[in-house]
Order: sequence, then C-alpha cells, then structure tokens
Amino acid sequence: MTTLIAASQEQPALSVPWGGLLFQVGASILLAFGAIASPVAATSAADVFIDCLMPVGGRAGLFGLRSVHRLPDFTWSLVPAALSVVAGGLLRWDPLAGTPSFTIVPIASA
Repeated sequence: MTTLIAASQEQPALSVPWGGLLFQVGASILLAFGAIASPVAATSAADVFIDCLMPVGGRAGLFGLRSVHRLPDFTWSLVPAALSVVAGGLLRWDPLAGTPSFTIVPIASA
C-alpha cells in the first residue's frame, strides 16, 4: 500500500535534528575547555582510551592475518599487529608511563 504525501508536507532532503547537533557542539566545546584547563587529565584520559584500543586493533590484525597466511607481506603485517598488542598491554599495566610520551610527541612534531 502506498501513501501519497502532499507537496506541503514533504520534508527537505537534508533535514537535520538541530537539538542533537547543538548538544554535540556544546559537549565538544566543554571538553575542549576542560582539556585546555587541565592538560594532564586530558592526556591521561586519552592515554586510557588509546591503551584500550591498541590491543583490540592488534588482535583484530592478528585474527585477520590468520585467514590470509599466504599474503606476500605476511611478516610485515604480523609485526605491527603483535607490537600493538604488546604496547597496549604495557600501557594497560602502567597507564601513566605513556602520559609523557603522549604530551611530548605532539609538541616535538609541531
């Protein structure tokens, strides 16, 4: 069964839910000011986030390599995946040890 919509009831093709967008912008601005006000806390939060992602990415890489072991660059794909798991484990073991590197590396590359 099809229903016809009158021309006056049609929605624009790019309708945006403004309430959600304004909430996201406001939350981003508050987080940015928080990061400026307390860079150590922001770096520590990023450190915890990254140390949770690294082992997951490494395990996904190792799982993907398990199915394509005849890949020409198998070892060059295996090394970063394994290092990602190890580095993530080290960061999880002592998260604050990674904080100076996450602070100094962006400053040095700027």
